[in-house]
Amino acid sequence: MYYYVHREKSEYESMGLCWIRLCQLNGKPGLAARLLTEMLQEDPPKVAIIGPTLSNSLTVTGQIVPFYNIIELSYIATTATTTDRSLFSTLFKVNQVANTLNPLRIKMMKHFGWSRVGTIAYQEEFSVSQIDDFHDRLRENNQTLVTSAVISDTSNIGDILKRYKQFGVRIIMAAFRGKVAPKIFCEVYHQGMYGDSYVWILSGPTLFDGWIDDADMNKIDCTKEELIEATNGHFTLDHLRESTSQKPCTFGETPKEIMNKLQDLVKVTNYEMSTFISWIYDTPWALALGLNNSIKYLAESGLQLHNYNYSSQYIDAVIHGMKEVRFDGVSGPVAFDETGSRVGVNFIQQNFYKETRNVASLDGTTGQLTWLVDSSSLWSGNEIPKDRFIYQDVLVPPSKIAFGLIVALDLVGCLLSMTFLFFNIYFRNNRSIKMSSPMVNNVIIAGCLLMYLEILVNAIDYFRNKNDVFGDSMCMVRTWLLSLGFTSIFGALFSKTYRVYVVFRDYKLRGKAIKDYHLFGMIGTMLVVDLLILIPWTTFFPLVKAKVLKNAMDVRNNNMIYSESYLHCYNVTTAYWMAALYVYKGLLLAFGTFLAWETRQVTIPVLNDSKFIGACIYNVVIACVFGVPLAHVLPIEQKTLSFVLESCLLFFCTTSTQCIIFIPKIKVLELISMGVIARQGRDPSRSQTLDL
Repeated sequence: MYYYVHREKSEYESMGLCWIRLCQLNGKPGLAARLLTEMLQEDPPKVAIIGPTLSNSLTVTGQIVPFYNIIELSYIATTATTTDRSLFSTLFKVNQVANTLNPLRIKMMKHFGWSRVGTIAYQEEFSVSQIDDFHDRLRENNQTLVTSAVISDTSNIGDILKRYKQFGVRIIMAAFRGKVAPKIFCEVYHQGMYGDSYVWILSGPTLFDGWIDDADMNKIDCTKEELIEATNGHFTLDHLRESTSQKPCTFGETPKEIMNKLQDLVKVTNYEMSTFISWIYDTPWALALGLNNSIKYLAESGLQLHNYNYSSQYIDAVIHGMKEVRFDGVSGPVAFDETGSRVGVNFIQQNFYKETRNVASLDGTTGQLTWLVDSSSLWSGNEIPKDRFIYQDVLVPPSKIAFGLIVALDLVGCLLSMTFLFFNIYFRNNRSIKMSSPMVNNVIIAGCLLMYLEILVNAIDYFRNKNDVFGDSMCMVRTWLLSLGFTSIFGALFSKTYRVYVVFRDYKLRGKAIKDYHLFGMIGTMLVVDLLILIPWTTFFPLVKAKVLKNAMDVRNNNMIYSESYLHCYNVTTAYWMAALYVYKGLLLAFGTFLAWETRQVTIPVLNDSKFIGACIYNVVIACVFGVPLAHVLPIEQKTLSFVLESCLLFFCTTSTQCIIFIPKIKVLELISMGVIARQGRDPSRSQTLDL
């Protein structure tokens, strides 16, 4: 739609207005350009063009009129591209275009101390243009644009919001129409990007009232209640469209009185009053006052307005006059900046379902931001959201119950080992105990004590829960204790069985006496293999404490993300060293199994431990089959479960092993004291001869 104004002396002098002609464009930029050209080529010369109403037409006509030296006034089109004075040098916008909201965006960020922001724009010119201008203002104010997105298809909004969460964007400036808002905020709900943890600031002119009620819920994966929850408390930025001042306008009546008169005029027609009526009403007044201002500049060159032609002298004077326009209109204070854009009042609004309140206003003429409410009260708890989350690592505390239980069990095991050690030393000269090699038995008990010590060290490390040098050293200490303890127990046990095997099964070595020092040599050799693995591991690739973070939002503080951290012993080469130990210990168990099987026919209870070795190996294998995979499969955050499981398995294996080995010896000693085994020893059919 066009209105054009041309000079008509009699009309202008009598009414102060110019003759107006109306043209329908139907939103076609090409048609707008053709009709504009035709009108400007017709007589009489035109002083000004008012319109068109749509942005796509205005961006075309606004670049044509400078070539004819004529001004153009816009009152509805919101595109921000028309601020480029090199292209639109004679265009003046009585309505406030979209990018006039950007100073308010910057003011809002500075007020709340925000320096990081993300932006979203729907792929329409008036949305993209204002967001692009906002990006420029961010750079000018040394503020950070974290990420931005232009949406052409709402099907990918989920991926966009995930990226925003990944980058830690909490302040989101957006411009999109009400028709796409339900889809966007439905995804906002599913991603949890709402509430006091996120701030959504939308462009108000692109949203229509009641867009939630008008949303087609069949096209989105949300209920109306979920949509309301996701949008509660969001902000919109909008222009002042109707002044609330009680003072008379420049026209002599108050804005309310003028609006009432206009409403009365519309009531007698078949039309409804436009929501842009205040801008429409102020547009001819802005033009009239601008033309009046230009008269004095024309007079300096000896020109008169009613003799207007398309010369540069006339257009320069008119532009100069338009820049001086200052008046109080129905839409509030009216003035133009250097780009021909309206300088007016803008508002920050906070929105809840069916309730919108103005919380702050920015006077474009003074640049003063005035808060109409306490700005900190906009969020629950009066706590202003930060533009980024504050991350804090918190070590997950150990379980005192688990620690106490494991330490108690460990002390019981140590007490049991000390009891067996006392028994073994006290009865070492007893013939039956002496035949079972009490010195080697002491090595088995020492190995058990090393295993219990590993459980205790592990418990202390678990309870300390500190990432320091001492904690790093405890990682390798535990590994040493576990490896040497295992080898001491089963190495000693298998060496004793090896002697029985040599005496009773290996005919080539039967005549050779195997003393205890031979057995200690075997145990020492096994321990040397352990050292060959442990020493280079400890020297070059030691285990150290590594921290693993698991993010968990603390609902008590919307600005803080507490990262649950867990400590565990780690090195990139750990798997290779553990594999070496597993292979070695597996071969040791296989060797022991072979010896136990080969000596199963030896029936001297005080001498042959083959049956007991089989039971020990069975227990260890079963524990390893379940325990080792679980220890590697359980997630690190199951620290207490891993600690309890590992400690209980070690306690079970160690305790069952020493009980299986030593309790039968106690029973044998009891039977000997009763004379039962002595009588068996004199029965050649029920025993074999031993020659050490």
